[in-house]
Amino acid sequence: RLDELNRGMEESGVAAASRYSLDSEFHQILAGTHDNASLQQELDRLRRMVRGYDGAWERGLADVRGSCAAHAAIVEAIRGGDILLAERTLSQHWVEGTDVVCEWLKRREGESK
Repeated sequence: RLDELNRGMEESGVAAASRYSLDSEFHQILAGTHDNASLQQELDRLRRMVRGYDGAWERGLADVRGSCAAHAAIVEAIRGGDILLAERTLSQHWVEGTDVVCEWLKRREGESK
C-alpha cells in the first residue's frame, strides 16, 4: 500500500489536497505499524494539532519528487531489513519537512503584516 500511495503522489495533475491526503495516509501507515497504543494516541494528537496550521493541505507537498524519493528509500530500507538506514532517512525527511513548514509559516506571517 505504501508504494501505491507514493505512486499516487508522484502523478502529474494531482491536486494539492489529494497529495496531502495520500501523504498523510502514507505517514499514518508507516507510523502505525506497532503495538504501542500510547505512542499511537500521541501521534494522532500531534497530527490533529499540526493539521490546523502546518499548511500542507493548502500548499501541497513542497518537493513532490524529493518527498516521494525519501518515501521510497524508507520503504526499501525497511524491506531490506536496514532499520538504521530507514531511521536515518526518515529522520532526514522529518527535518526537511519541518523546515518547509517553518519557512512557509514565516512567509505567511510576513505576507499578513
